[in-house]
Amino acid sequence: MSTIIQIKNVSKVFKNKGNTVEALKNVNISVSKGDIFGVIGFSGAGKSTLIRLVNLLEKPTSGEVIVNGKNLARLRASELRSSRKNIGMIFQQFNLLNSKTVYENIALPLILNNTPKEEINKRVYDLLEFVGLRDKANTYPSKLSGGQKQRIGIARALATSPSILLCDEATSALDPKTTQSILSLLKRVNRELGITILIITHEMNVIRDICNKVAVMENGEVIEQGEVLEVFGNPKKETTKNFVQTVINDKVPNSIIKSIKEDSNYHVVVRLRFIGENSKRALISEVAKNFNVYINILFATVTELQETTLANIIIGLKGELQDVNTAFEYIKNQNIHAERVELK
Repeated sequence: MSTIIQIKNVSKVFKNKGNTVEALKNVNISVSKGDIFGVIGFSGAGKSTLIRLVNLLEKPTSGEVIVNGKNLARLRASELRSSRKNIGMIFQQFNLLNSKTVYENIALPLILNNTPKEEINKRVYDLLEFVGLRDKANTYPSKLSGGQKQRIGIARALATSPSILLCDEATSALDPKTTQSILSLLKRVNRELGITILIITHEMNVIRDICNKVAVMENGEVIEQGEVLEVFGNPKKETTKNFVQTVINDKVPNSIIKSIKEDSNYHVVVRLRFIGENSKRALISEVAKNFNVYINILFATVTELQETTLANIIIGLKGELQDVNTAFEYIKNQNIHAERVELK
């Protein structure tokens, strides 16, 4: 697929009263047309600065921000305004104008774009229908729930028919049930309207439920990125592992650790991750049948990502030292992720 957003070697430095803050450090991200690309990190990681570069609300100190083939920093003011019409944005706190009705909030970008009144009327009601709030056209934002406000925020962002939608912590102010409804709506935006979505969040469940690609940020740097299945299935950095564990619990319970340590037999505890077709393989039965070891399943979870199964299983191998090590080496060579778990 063609690249629609490219962040190339971008750094951003803020200077204020003699203080220098390096918000972004040599960041490289490539978003393809049709992606729902998630950027995750803790507060202060640089996520918000990054997303504001994509419509040039912030200018990079160095590097290039290329959107739809155009280097935004090199555009004249009129060209930049034109490019921004192709980039919608929704916010954590909705940013609706309380003095205007729902209809007027959605119509505002079209009015600023000098769109004829008849077209505005049709477009607004089409968008209200799309987000499921046609009956709220004359309502003021103060009368809406948080989820309804965000739906109107999405409708407003779609008013100018953008090819890109930026989501700045779009679900952070919402309860879990409402979050799921908004994520479902964003999936429809991507699938039915063909709009590429770049979403920043500190919630790993958002990445799990909606994104096909993810970048993990820490201290202004991208420390890991790739397909969601790849990152969830084999996280390499400690920060990534901590995020993944918020939605896929793979820790051995303390009570089991205690019982293993008290056992006189030799043990190896192994974490296995099966993805897709591999999850159907009866590897544990195969090892138990062919090696002189006792296998105990200590913990297991199954998660669906991108309509693909990710199974996370922690097993204990018990027996003579040589038998256990031989079985472990066999497991490691079976084209699945397998790692030894150190018991603390």
